[in-house]
Formats: sequence, C-alpha cells, structure tokens
Amino acid sequence: MFEGQKREAIQTQGVSLGGLRCALVRDMVTPGERSMDLRTKHRPSQGVAVRRTRHLLLVLLGNRGISSRFLNHKAYQMAACLRNAGSSQLA
Repeated sequence: MFEGQKREAIQTQGVSLGGLRCALVRDMVTPGERSMDLRTKHRPSQGVAVRRTRHLLLVLLGNRGISSRFLNHKAYQMAACLRNAGSSQLA
C-alpha cells in the first residue's frame, strides 16, 4: 500500500480514512497480498480492514464490537471470490 517513509508515518501517527482518524493495529505484507487492520480513534471505536489486490483497494468498516481481524478475513474472502468468479482483471 505504502512504502518507506509513508509506511513509518502510518505506523506512528495513524491514518485518516474518509475523515475518520484510525490507529494501525496490524500491517501485513506478503507476496501478492497486502493488508492493514485499523481501529478508529473515536469512541465507540470500530474495526477497519484495508486489503489491496492488483486492481482493487477493499475497505471494510465494521460495526462496534466487530474485530478488524475478522474484517480482514472477510476482505480476503471477497478478493478471492472476485478472482474465482473470472474477474481476474479486478482482483
């Protein structure tokens, strides 16, 4: 998603998505897969999952009490479903 200095800034300062300030919970980079688990800073906080594929950036915002890890898993399933449905140009 981000490389170098931008990545360090997100890890220390957080990020803003659609006006919501978020703190980084987990940053996962593996070959072909990149994802972030975030938590909103306002109360009650909500989990946020961001997953990047080749052509898509999936952002899932959960209800209160839903874990960002669960959302990340759902984003992974959504990306896999797009790939398996023949939308290889999308996922």
